[in-house]
Amino acid sequence: MARKLSDDLRASLNALVQEREGLLNGPAEKFDQAAEKRTRDLTYNIDGLRDRIAEVEAQEAREDVLAASRAALGSGYIAAVNGVVEGNERRSAGGVLVAPAYVTREEPVYRRDDALRGLSSFFRDTYNATKGDWAAAERLHRNNEAMGLEERAEARALSTSAGAGGNFAPPAWLIEDWIALARPGRVTADLLHKEAIPYGVSSINLPSVASGATTAVQTTQNTAVSQTDLTTSTVTSGITSIAGKQIVAQQLLDQSGIPFDQVILGDLAADYTKQLDTQVINGSGLSGQLKGLIAWGTPVTWTQASPVVAGTTPAASFQAQVTKIAVAVANTRFAPATHLVMSPERWGWITEAVDSQGRPLVPPAGGGSTLNSFGSAELPTAQGPAGYFAGLPVFTDPALTVASGNEYVLVMRADDAWLWESELYARSFDAPYSDSMGVLFRVHAYSSLITRYPAGVQAMTGTGLAKVTLG
Repeated sequence: MARKLSDDLRASLNALVQEREGLLNGPAEKFDQAAEKRTRDLTYNIDGLRDRIAEVEAQEAREDVLAASRAALGSGYIAAVNGVVEGNERRSAGGVLVAPAYVTREEPVYRRDDALRGLSSFFRDTYNATKGDWAAAERLHRNNEAMGLEERAEARALSTSAGAGGNFAPPAWLIEDWIALARPGRVTADLLHKEAIPYGVSSINLPSVASGATTAVQTTQNTAVSQTDLTTSTVTSGITSIAGKQIVAQQLLDQSGIPFDQVILGDLAADYTKQLDTQVINGSGLSGQLKGLIAWGTPVTWTQASPVVAGTTPAASFQAQVTKIAVAVANTRFAPATHLVMSPERWGWITEAVDSQGRPLVPPAGGGSTLNSFGSAELPTAQGPAGYFAGLPVFTDPALTVASGNEYVLVMRADDAWLWESELYARSFDAPYSDSMGVLFRVHAYSSLITRYPAGVQAMTGTGLAKVTLG
């Protein structure tokens, strides 16, 4: 039997566990600060590896089921539930002939290599369908139907949308390739609780409890107990449209063999992810914008002309300020903060800081012995998970970078903010550009954002977070 990826991962896990057990069960006098730090690093890596093994084993299980079905059934057959397959007949468990067992498996409408082979192209079909090409229109509608079933759920976890007739959902593999890889950053957007926008709505409304019921000690027996009527209100967010277009020469549409599906959607989708993440963080809530995380609350101002990463003066210490805000979240929200989000430059400022003996205040994971324990830096990253600081996982997001002025740093309980998002839809038009033989391709999507508990999302800014200059 071929060795599986999960076997290799589990072997690595066992090695890490054995190393940690050796440190924990060894002589107490040898368990110094270096051993303690190595134990913490091993625990972090073990937890991450266990999560990865669970993902890989689930995928391998799905592949095993599919392979077994193919091997057992061959072309055109499927096993009967509570029954058996015999030739081209399906019999129940009692042996009674039920029905033929022929099965047709729907192939993807648009496959990754179709454009390269000169076959069907999603964007070419969106144009040809408007010109009366029945086959193109039929492929687009079959693709939309397919994207409404398992493929869409697995690819993007988004279902219904606010789009109407004439809009087409790009194939799952296009979205997977470009929105997953070509990101100038939707780091913060992906940390939030996500839902699909319901069809046919112009705003999202969430009921909330404005003031709650009360209880109190009953002073004496048989006396009235506390009774206060709770009051409710509604939190509302409008629907924001984010759209872009690309004009393509008719000659390219007709004659070129390049996979311009990837080129067009890749360029537009990359900027869509950037714009969405910027809106999630900085949207004003006015002029069609999302009301972003910063606008939902009141920013905490840190006024400090000479900020340091950590030190004995709390007013000048970034670590002390983050801790103070995290405690305020816990005391007000009655639940802990879960994420610390900052610009890559701010994280660089933190990781380059050293103490009086030249030791990093936030050492790299596995970087050896240190007396400092403000956090740890994981593998280098341009965006996404970067390490830990002040007890919180750090995520770097380029959308928080500023050209000048003061930055924002988010201390938040990410699940308190809900992001509704539609599919990314595409259409094509040629009438405005008929005199120049051009075709306009347009993509658009809808989104909405509500911070259910504003106390759970705190933005810090001020002179203490003036633009960073490294080195």
